[in-house]
Amino acid sequence: MNTTQLANELGISKGRVSQWVSEGKLDGCYTGDGRARRFENLEQLFLRLAFFPIHLGSEDDQQVIDRIAIALGRCVF
Repeated sequence: MNTTQLANELGISKGRVSQWVSEGKLDGCYTGDGRARRFENLEQLFLRLAFFPIHLGSEDDQQVIDRIAIALGRCVF
């Protein structure tokens, strides 16, 4: 899935995803750069967000983690 799809899945902005990437918070969770970036390792993404809480401003961390868990349930590994 691309950045836009991931942002939609998590209910956050595309800019927030890009910010996490630039801060290194999603290292190991994607391949490629820029428009070619793909988030294929949702399991790694879930673990990273679950064990390294990310401050989301008004958004609750647990809500994002719950959305990732739901997305994982729809993926075939």
